[in-house]
Amino acid sequence: MSDDDAPSLAELTTRIVTAYFRSHDLAAADVGRLVTTVGTELGSLGRPPEQPATAEPAVPIEDSVRRDGLVCLVCGRRMKTLRRHLLSAHGLTAGDYRERYALDRDYPMVAAASSARRAEIARRTGLGLRTAVEPVPAPAVPVPQAPEPAPEQPKRRLGV
Repeated sequence: MSDDDAPSLAELTTRIVTAYFRSHDLAAADVGRLVTTVGTELGSLGRPPEQPATAEPAVPIEDSVRRDGLVCLVCGRRMKTLRRHLLSAHGLTAGDYRERYALDRDYPMVAAASSARRAEIARRTGLGLRTAVEPVPAPAVPVPQAPEPAPEQPKRRLGV
């Protein structure tokens, strides 16, 4: 097949969008957005993915992890846990933060000392251990009996 026989980007986009319409209901306002999205994605095929630019950290990454605390690479604040701070102060999830600074997946979000202290408390209190407890028999529930029918009233004669 030569390059002249290959369908154009517009033709491929039209085919995909038409096939999508056959099996999905779509509001008229969303048609333009769908065509644009499909065209953009088709146009980006074959290109190498763009590498996100890593941001400059507030402190060196090597100095950001200490046993008793972590330093936020965005603002430089020192704290015991990063996850909540990142979301509330910077609008970042842990994954976004790691991606932004090209950190490993195992980069800690909790200081080692804090994590060890919580683990020790959990061990001391027996958290997570299954204890052998004898099952308590269910209380016997009396079976309700049907109420006895009321005695029949003698029938009255009308008009006598």
